[in-house]
Amino acid sequence: MDEETIVKPEVGIDPDKEEINICLLLTISNLSNFTTVYIPRLFKQFSEAFLSDMTNDLETLMDVVEQLDTLLLGDYIKRKAEIISEIIQTGVLSGKVDWLTAPKPTGG
Repeated sequence: MDEETIVKPEVGIDPDKEEINICLLLTISNLSNFTTVYIPRLFKQFSEAFLSDMTNDLETLMDVVEQLDTLLLGDYIKRKAEIISEIIQTGVLSGKVDWLTAPKPTGG
């Protein structure tokens, strides 16, 4: 690709947050599939082709992918938790409910 075909984001425009969440979930899903299907297959082919034991390398790669998965999922959860926290704080502190006279919840 040359310089003219590369799409560059405009300065000051934030990417759509929902789009980021979708990308995160797709990446996490793809990592899971990559880990269970493709990595073992590739390592098996490499081991057979080069007649070498790659068990340690496979374990290391699986650990790295698991850490990446944990990091991405943590980021996704953090984003959603911030939104939920803001909704709850706004609802509780908005002043629309008189908490002093509001009925107490029952075990229903």
